[in-house]
Amino acid sequence: MNFFEQYEHAISQIVLLCPAPDKFAHVFAGLILWLGSAVILRRHLASLVPLAVVVLFETGNEIIDFFAHDGWEWSDTLGDAAATWFWPAVVWAAVRLCPWLTGARSRKLAPLPDDEVESRFRRHPAEGQAAGNGV
Repeated sequence: MNFFEQYEHAISQIVLLCPAPDKFAHVFAGLILWLGSAVILRRHLASLVPLAVVVLFETGNEIIDFFAHDGWEWSDTLGDAAATWFWPAVVWAAVRLCPWLTGARSRKLAPLPDDEVESRFRRHPAEGQAAGNGV
């Protein structure tokens, strides 16, 4: 069995674990590759590098499919690419175009006055009373 056949066999075993069509496996793979590459490469999700990793791996997957199946079935190939790239691209665009989604790092927050901080963390009067204490 050559590399392409072994790869296809391994992928078919992974697809069997997915809930429905192989497009779910592509969605999962795209998100795992995108988030995993951002963590491993220590890049922000708004960076193009993790998104490029997804595109690179999916392109490689489709090239392997080409050799394993003696050509492309264009509807399947384009559907696989769309399923793999869609959610990473959507979330990347959201983080890139809407920086407030990433949290308070992008904006300066004024510190709270000490008395307001204390009042926010003051215990409720009922807390701390022992049961049957009557206090």
